[in-house]
Amino acid sequence: ATSRGAADATPAVASNQSTASAGAGFRATGNEPGWRLDIGNSEMTLLTNFGQDSLVAATPTAQVSNATTKYVARTNQGELTATIVNQLCVDTMSGMPHPQSVTVLVGGRTLTGCGGEPASLLQGAVWAVVEIGGAPLMAGSQVTLDFAPDSRVSGQASCNRFTSAYTLSGEGL
Repeated sequence: ATSRGAADATPAVASNQSTASAGAGFRATGNEPGWRLDIGNSEMTLLTNFGQDSLVAATPTAQVSNATTKYVARTNQGELTATIVNQLCVDTMSGMPHPQSVTVLVGGRTLTGCGGEPASLLQGAVWAVVEIGGAPLMAGSQVTLDFAPDSRVSGQASCNRFTSAYTLSGEGL
């Protein structure tokens, strides 16, 4: 399937995707070593050493420039910098695509990983199916998919409408 108007099936990452927006948090994770960064409205937490070590700081004001959001927090262990770029990132362990690429600088270490909600890459556009099982659709047929934030998908299959649940993983949809 492709997003209507798109040249191929690779989803574009919207430049206005928020990170720690009101009421919603932002999560980023990385591998080798395993780490997780949670940015909320009032605090940000970095878990390293596979969750054994944590560093908590007040969430600083975001510095936003084009497709990049940067947080520079002061902690009792030094500076914690998180740079979030709106560009497609694929988790190195699971293969799951994410809407943001994330770099964390802390204690002289650089941690790289992915962030944001993977399902957001599917949402916000009506996708048009152009082939099924490698074969093009019948002439005059139109099949669409519309992914909702509640893990539901709906669409049109020529003359019939449908709705269902969906699950997204690193292996597929």
